[in-house]
Parts: sequence; C-alpha cells; structure tokens
Amino acid sequence: MSWQDRVNNSLTITTGDGKSYNFKLWIEAAQEMEWNSTDYDYIDVGGTFIDKRNDRGRRFPLKLFFQGDDHLDQSEAFRVSLKDRRFSTINHPFYGILYVQILELRINNAALNLSELQMVAYETITNNTPVSAIDPIQQLQQLKLDVNQHCEEELGKQPTIQDVNTLKLSNSQNYKSGLKIATLPQDAQNYFNAFSTASNAINVITATPLQAVDAIIAVITLPAQFQASVQSRISVLLGQMDFLRRTLTGIFSPAGKQLFEIQGAQILSSTCLAAIAPLQGNYTNAASVLTIINSIKTYYTQFLADLDTLQGPNGGNPNYFVPGFQLLLSLNQCISLTLTSLLQIALNGKKEISVVLTQDSNMIMLTDKYYGLDDQDVNIQALVDNNGLTVYDTLIIQKGRTILYYV
Repeated sequence: MSWQDRVNNSLTITTGDGKSYNFKLWIEAAQEMEWNSTDYDYIDVGGTFIDKRNDRGRRFPLKLFFQGDDHLDQSEAFRVSLKDRRFSTINHPFYGILYVQILELRINNAALNLSELQMVAYETITNNTPVSAIDPIQQLQQLKLDVNQHCEEELGKQPTIQDVNTLKLSNSQNYKSGLKIATLPQDAQNYFNAFSTASNAINVITATPLQAVDAIIAVITLPAQFQASVQSRISVLLGQMDFLRRTLTGIFSPAGKQLFEIQGAQILSSTCLAAIAPLQGNYTNAASVLTIINSIKTYYTQFLADLDTLQGPNGGNPNYFVPGFQLLLSLNQCISLTLTSLLQIALNGKKEISVVLTQDSNMIMLTDKYYGLDDQDVNIQALVDNNGLTVYDTLIIQKGRTILYYV
C-alpha cells in the first residue's frame, strides 16, 4: 500500500476498557526509538566499541482530532476511558498495530467544531513481562557499591595544586547545597562529619589518595539518602553536576580529569539511588516520574560527552586521559536499571490530563467533574495545588484556562 493510500486511512485507538475511538483527522506521524547499549573504550585502540542490545519501547507523539456535532462528547468519553490502567491498542495507518500506555493527554476544545487531543503513547510489553527476582533498590545499591569501588581505582595520577584547589571548591559547594535538605538533626550531623573528613583528606590527597576518594564519595552520596522529597534530593545532586561542569575549562592534568570522572559518576549514581527510593507521595503521577527520567537521561548523555572532550588520543601516553572501562560499565548499568524501574513506576502511576475550559466554571464544579467531592475537601485541595489556583479563583475560573488533573 502506498503512503498516499495510508495517509487517508483513519487512526483507531482501543483503550483498556475495550472502547474504540476512530480519528479521521490525525497528524504528527513520528516515532522515537532507543536501544540498550554499553560503550567500551580500550587503551591501545582508538575509537569506541558500542555493544548494541535489545531495542527499548518506542514513543509516538500524537495529535488527533474529534470533529462533528458530538466532538465534545467523544473527547469526554475518551478522557474517561483513559482512566483504565490496562494498555491501549493503536491501529496506526503508518506503523500498524501498537500496544501502548498513554500517560499524558491534553484536550483543547477551544475550536467550535472540533476537539484537539495531544498525547505521547509509550510502547509497552503486554504479556509475559519479565519479573526481576531481585528488588530493584537492592540491586541498585549493589551497583552503586561497584561504582564506588571503580572510582577508588580511577585516581592513578598525581593531582596538581590546581586540581586540589578545584576539588576543595567542589567539596565545599557540594556540602553547602546538600545541607539545604538535611532537615533532620542526625542527617545534618552525619553530613558535617563527612564534609570535615573529606576536607582533611583532600589536603593530603597526594599521600593517601584512596582515603580521599572514599571521603569525597561519602559527601556526594549522603544527600541521596536524606529524608527529603525525591525531587529535592535530585535537584541538589544535579545542581552539583552543574557546578562540576563549570570547572571543565580549568581541567588540564590527567589527575584533574580523573577527579572530574569520579565526581560525575558519583553524582549520577547517587541520583539513581535517590530516584528509585522516593518518600510516600513523591511520585503522585506519571508526569512527575517522566520528568525525572528525562533529567537523568540528559545529564548522563552530557557526562559522556564531557568525558569524550577530556579523553586523549592514546591511553598509553601518561599525559593522556582515558575513562575507566569498568567504572563506565557499572554506571551504565545503574542508569539502565534506574530508567527501567522509573518507567515501570510511571506506567503504574496516575495519568496527567489537561483540559482547556470552554466556559466559565469554579473549583467545586471542576472538582466534582474530574475527581468527585469528598467530606474533607481533599480533592478540592488537590485541584488547587495541581493548578496553582488562588483565592481569587474561588468564585470563577474563566474559560480558556487550562486545567490539569490526574486519573
């Protein structure tokens, strides 16, 4: 069948509750693909060997339209159907049958004769889903220990005075940022002790490099374990990565590059540890999890690119730097396990739906429509918090405003 014939076909979505929705108007035929992979660098061989493994689930951004006299009823029925947690099936004119989870939906009813729906469909395994025999948190903790061990092995060059001064600055900055979320007295005390130990160890790093690396690891890792929200912990850790990257332009020695590698790997592995150990209520919906997934992927990709800029052409030359193979392998495993675990949390989380109001309304009417009213007004408060509503919105919420809610 030619593409001209396919483009004229309808797109059909069958939601988890068994209802089918036919879209004659659809645009944005796109698919995003990724593969599981591991990078290998060898001292005496130029370039990088990439071991490509199985493909990951694809992502399909969609923009669809209901039209006709009943377009408002159809978009409302589709919204309700997505409350079902089972997978949906898409019969796509270009890509065939797809089994997906739709985790976010935006409905715009502003046009008089149609409803516009924007969403991202995530391809999912439907049956025989592999079940891990090991708790992901326990497995990640073991991988984190592997990263720690390989970080200890990395510092094989003598740091310069400039390297030591840069390390002191990073250690101090890390402590200041992490202290902001150390709200429990015991966390704050342990953190101060770790910082003091690291400060003393950095002063004599040339004499006792292993002890210094261990002390640096402790300061970076502790914020991931604080009793703070997962968003706060990850914000602190990725803020430390931002500061670390600002030191890139001043790194010239092999030891300085090794120290950059050690700190970056520690920040990312600690971020993974924080991400899959949320406090109750941290991941309230799929969108909050997807935000963390995107942040980890972005910072990990940037870290690998930074190491590429630091790497020398010849690992046998003592003046050149080559990232540690075992360290990067363990870090890659941390990242892969974390992203897989987070995606599973997202699939089981609440879906984000946004609706553009076509007429004036108020908090009580909207809460009753999307959540249902309750005696304690918990659902009203949830609607207020999700949309940043104020006391001025108590009486009227004007048409044209976008309202977010989760199902």
